[in-house]
Amino acid sequence: MSASLGSVAIMKLIGERIQKWNQQLVQHKQHMFNYMIVLRISPFPPNWVVNLGSSHLGVPIGVFFWGTFLGVAPPSFIHVQAGAALDRLSSSDKLEIFTVTNVSCLIAVCIVALIPVFIKKRFNNSA
Repeated sequence: MSASLGSVAIMKLIGERIQKWNQQLVQHKQHMFNYMIVLRISPFPPNWVVNLGSSHLGVPIGVFFWGTFLGVAPPSFIHVQAGAALDRLSSSDKLEIFTVTNVSCLIAVCIVALIPVFIKKRFNNSA
């Protein structure tokens, strides 16, 4: 929707930035799926920026869909845990959202998503 309905407005407002980001994305095109997962897990940039920007930056729909699908699951797990913790508040004085398990889960998913990027860079540099 953003590409078809908002491209004129987006290009007028931030066209120069879009062109600059597009040049950077071309260099990392083979790792776009991994970066999409990390962008969805991290709170910076917000998801709505990724949603709007992806269509203007030429992110393929498959990469966008699967990267979003796999990148939203770990934070959703944390949100469910937070809801369960809030439910337990009535019986406990202790609220534990940032547990070692929750933070470790997010970090592990980010690392796993970036492993192919590091492997490709390692083998490309040694060749």
